[in-house]
Amino acid sequence: MILPINISTKFKNITGLKIKSAYQIPYFLGFDKYIINDAYVIRTPSKIKDPIINFKNEQIVFNLISELNISEKILYFSKINGFKLSRFVHNSKRKTNFTINDITRFTQVLKKLHNFEKIPDFSFNFINTIEVLKKNIRKQFYLDEKYEKIVINKANIQSQEDPIVFSHNDLRNENILFKNDQVKLVGFNFSCKNSLFFDIASFINLNELDEKQKMFFLKKYFGNKFRKKMLKIIDKYIAYQNIFYYYHNTFLFLNIGDIFFLDQSNYFKKKIQFSIESDNY
Repeated sequence: MILPINISTKFKNITGLKIKSAYQIPYFLGFDKYIINDAYVIRTPSKIKDPIINFKNEQIVFNLISELNISEKILYFSKINGFKLSRFVHNSKRKTNFTINDITRFTQVLKKLHNFEKIPDFSFNFINTIEVLKKNIRKQFYLDEKYEKIVINKANIQSQEDPIVFSHNDLRNENILFKNDQVKLVGFNFSCKNSLFFDIASFINLNELDEKQKMFFLKKYFGNKFRKKMLKIIDKYIAYQNIFYYYHNTFLFLNIGDIFFLDQSNYFKKKIQFSIESDNY
């Protein structure tokens, strides 16, 4: 395929190479993504200004985790518009269902991130993040105010009691790459310091782990420190994440128009409606 001249020029200026082959792959959040020469990945500037993505913070995150070797190798990143050039992770694949072995390998990488002593100095703001998203969509898309307030306040209060770690914050299967016996994490758009349990909830929630997978993951992560009371903490974050992803996908659909984001928005809205109807909050 023929790439825009500015992208071809940028690639040559950074690598000194010409583009011999390129093909586009699906990506989220308004970015376009291309595999170049079967060796590099380019993420172009977003078509929209996402109010909750901070490219300066994303650059800080990449600089911090580079020594961990748990993600793609970044060759160039613009903190101005999010343009990114990285090495292509060959022979890697994403999975829609996780085996016990997959969860074991993933847990090792997640703990490596969580145990890293170098943590960003910026935090996840539970209240402001939702408010910012709501300001960028019409009021007709707002959720039940009572439910929303209770869930957000519970998560916010809980986060002040939990261990704080270097948190990925978006552990959907699209952001987890399996390569032989290795696991790589990508999609650090929302990463910052946050409750340890936020990532735990994210992996369980966004990948729809069944009860067996969920309990295996928790016991693999916490070992003999696992306590059943942790499940209530995790549920608080899952309820919050459903609100967060509902509003974010609604924003993306309204600004990009891709039906994928509408489907995602409706998916999380159904989960929220179930909680409201069952008085489970």
